Amino acid sequence: MAARYESFQMGGATVALCPMADLESVAVGLWFRVGGRYEKIRENGMAHFIEHMLFKGTRRRSARKISEVIEGRGGDINAFTSEELTCYYARMSARHFPLLVDVLFDMTRNSTFPADEFERERTVIQEEIRMYNDQPGSVAMDQLNMLLWPSHSLGRPITGTVESVGAISRADLCGFWKRYYHPANLVLTVAGRVNRPSVEKALEPWLGKTTSRLKPSTLGERAPKSPAPQRGIATARPVEQVSVAIGSYGLSRHDPRRHTMRLLSVLLGENMSSRLFQNLRERHGLAYSVQSSVSQFEETGAIYIQLGLEAGNVLKAVKLIRKEIVSLLQGKISRAELKRAKDYAIGQFQLNLETSTNHMFWMGEGIAAYRRIPSAEEVMKRFSGVQAEDISRLARDIFGKGRFYLSLVGPEESVKLASEASVELNSGF
Repeated sequence: MAARYESFQMGGATVALCPMADLESVAVGLWFRVGGRYEKIRENGMAHFIEHMLFKGTRRRSARKISEVIEGRGGDINAFTSEELTCYYARMSARHFPLLVDVLFDMTRNSTFPADEFERERTVIQEEIRMYNDQPGSVAMDQLNMLLWPSHSLGRPITGTVESVGAISRADLCGFWKRYYHPANLVLTVAGRVNRPSVEKALEPWLGKTTSRLKPSTLGERAPKSPAPQRGIATARPVEQVSVAIGSYGLSRHDPRRHTMRLLSVLLGENMSSRLFQNLRERHGLAYSVQSSVSQFEETGAIYIQLGLEAGNVLKAVKLIRKEIVSLLQGKISRAELKRAKDYAIGQFQLNLETSTNHMFWMGEGIAAYRRIPSAEEVMKRFSGVQAEDISRLARDIFGKGRFYLSLVGPEESVKLASEASVELNSGF
């Protein structure tokens, strides 16, 4: 049976509901329109810092009590911060639904930002940043985003840096929280064994009596349209393998060709039957892991290729990657290959909508990003309607000018490869 989605306004917030009577659980997500790209340079890391701090105690619950009240009833609670959204979500038995709502709203509305917890969590986040900085693949991706969006918030790490987090004051963090955490900036999604009357009753203490006069926040500075001038960057690390990240500008999430873009990525490297995996790993044995992915934002986007390999194989791998990209923009896509890509994209989409949590995510991302919830039938129809020529035409549009950016992290002797590999990658278009 197809999922039935319903959305309505309550207290200035947007509420979306997916009743799933055959389940025993319920998943709830509070989505706030704020993330890394909303930050000015001196605020880098604040959205993520707040995500941490909202678990550190409210006027009614200590940090330990927040987790105990959910986990002690068999549930789980978590959060994440992205470039454009921050989400706090939890799942537990539907009989505890009012309690689950109360905990999430208590966290996001009544947090006290205790001074001792603030300093302690600052250190925790700095250790998190150091952890990512010790992962060459993570550093390569951060460098690549910096190349694609220099001097822009999309090019800065969501976690911030050790220095930027060290400079954040408690007063500034509280001000950032109050600026963005209000009902007009909130999308609340509920999926599971609930109905609209029970949802409205649980939300009434938090949203039913007042309507926010504020408006949803805006993204701030828009990403520049002109291509970035620098094409390659490298960092030396005492490691044995070179981590390479390649990127090119893609499409915004509002572009009608976004489903074509996803199929282009699937063909390139999203699974084991993809071109890059079969060529670089299976045929030539150059890399254990090679993959492609897509990021889409309000007005821009990117397509990425990531791999790790020996320094002596970097240029060979780049030539093979360029060869596969040229093949795609020349239209060399068989009917069978296209069918496999469509079946994979549709199949993964269907598998991702089999739980209450994933329906909660689907509704939140849909309303926060598109102001509506696309139906599963609509998405599958769009994937099914893509033709081989659509993919080739899009490949020519985004790859045809040879605007590739390359980031490399590896041993000292590999650093000099970044410039040569970047030139090789962009030649012949």
